[in-house]
Amino acid sequence: MRVMSPNASFNRQEASFIYFQLLINILLRIEDTNGNARKEIIDECRQQYAGNDKELKNIDDFEMTYSVNKAVWWYNHECFINRVLNKALRTADIDVLFKLQFFIKDLHRQLSHLHSTNKVQTIVAYRGQGMVTEEFEKLRANVGGFLSMSSLLSTSIKRDVALSFARRSLNRLNVQSVLFKITVDTKKCSRSFPNVEKASWAQTDHEILFSTSTVFRIASVKKLDNCDIWNVKLTLDGEEDEQLRQLTEHMWLEIKGSKDFFTLGNLLLKMAEYDQAEQLYMMILDNITENDPDVGHIYKQLGYIYKQRNSSQQALIDYNKCLDVELKYLSLEPPLLAIPESNTGMVYSDQAAQEQTLVDMEKALEIENKTICTDESYLAKTYNNIAMVYYNKKEYHKALDYYHKTLSIDKATLPTNPPLLGATYNNIAGVHYSKGDYVQALKYLEITLQIELSSLSTTHPSVAVTYWNIGLVHGDQQNWTEALRNFTAAYQIAKKSNHPDMQKYQQHVEIANAKLQQFNSR
Repeated sequence: MRVMSPNASFNRQEASFIYFQLLINILLRIEDTNGNARKEIIDECRQQYAGNDKELKNIDDFEMTYSVNKAVWWYNHECFINRVLNKALRTADIDVLFKLQFFIKDLHRQLSHLHSTNKVQTIVAYRGQGMVTEEFEKLRANVGGFLSMSSLLSTSIKRDVALSFARRSLNRLNVQSVLFKITVDTKKCSRSFPNVEKASWAQTDHEILFSTSTVFRIASVKKLDNCDIWNVKLTLDGEEDEQLRQLTEHMWLEIKGSKDFFTLGNLLLKMAEYDQAEQLYMMILDNITENDPDVGHIYKQLGYIYKQRNSSQQALIDYNKCLDVELKYLSLEPPLLAIPESNTGMVYSDQAAQEQTLVDMEKALEIENKTICTDESYLAKTYNNIAMVYYNKKEYHKALDYYHKTLSIDKATLPTNPPLLGATYNNIAGVHYSKGDYVQALKYLEITLQIELSSLSTTHPSVAVTYWNIGLVHGDQQNWTEALRNFTAAYQIAKKSNHPDMQKYQQHVEIANAKLQQFNSR
């Protein structure tokens, strides 16, 4: 279950909500990303259910008899495929979702087909279930906001049937019994929610199945009379789609690529799912020729991934491959050509090849200045990379000059509080820190953190890095209480995502804790 508040402000809870919506929508748009996906997921399920003769038989039947028009039948079958899919949707397991893409798309196609036969203006459906108290309180606190179930949502038009399911959770520890009442205006909604009785394995009467990523409005949350069951009223009338569109528009613009595959790759990078993004780009490379113009873009993205992993040598190799492709196919020197020039310079900076870096930066600026229709975002990237060069050369005043040029463009062209704006503030903070100006460093780091907390998911590595940076500044000022607090925040985030810097953050927690104890024992 994912809940989004009714307020227009965009915070990390909303970011997680939007990321998932975009992920599902993109998976439904693109062609199957892996031709062997069905075999891979079947093989994995055989290993998972080894020794379970009943499920192994179901897996054999699925392999032999599955077809696109039996997706709903198999989903409603209480067997392995239902459990594997629901878990992947609930936990946003991107690897499994990739492998189940064929099944997800077949489900949505069949639901859409069944939905097209619907002739009713208004549907009222019910669902009874238990909810962990913490999740229920989040829902209760966001009346007027949005709710999206992680998996497909099975409901009944029979209230008594749903109520009997809600009663099963009465008197359970830390669980609330909930009866959802869902009112749907079928003529205004674009989502699929058919009666699946004829297509269902269980042949259940009056079952309405809502497709994945359907977004409901939370109308009210009240207790039923004379019992401990909560009545949650949801609506689906098209208005929630419009409001959600307004909130997601700028994020979609940030990740939209020339092709759906590239849009998915951009989303994975934004979610810091670098392994999955690398797998996607390598898969695309395997399925196109080396003469395809898209090869350059793919190498650029791979270079970025290796850069984020601190694999500068491999990043440089891929950025140079990107540049070779762009030089081959782009004869008019558009701003796109400036990007690989700028990226190679950024990696050379890591290797202290400063003169080569400046040459590449000058090439990038020259290309952009020759182009009348230069997108200012390209210019901002070049200014940013030039600033990096001067920073590495310890020419801090010049670095600040170019970072502030970047900031001016970012503030004028980017939506409110995007992660890219936070990165620029972070870079400015880094220069002030190197100058020993801790007051200014903290000022810009706090702005960075505020932006990241308003636009990134809770486990994004950039948030952990910012907490760690703030801790470093406080540590240099001997403010060990604040240093410990920020190092701990960084460690907790890294621990959730098993980030490679987790051990480093833990070591800083231990150092700050020891320093604080030493100070308190004086």
